[in-house]
Amino acid sequence: MTKYQIHSTGVVHELEASTYVQDSNGLRFIGTDGVTLAIYSQFDWMRIAPVVAEPVA
Repeated sequence: MTKYQIHSTGVVHELEASTYVQDSNGLRFIGTDGVTLAIYSQFDWMRIAPVVAEPVA
């Protein structure tokens, strides 16, 4: 799963999905089981969220 950030209506939303599709319905994020997790009909931008490295003990 990949973590995405989506800027819509002045707010940055963050979610994890397997993939995404942009079609006539908008920007759809799809989970590993094929279920649509979220649909954004209008958005300003979308990007893959930066990876936060955890320290190794």
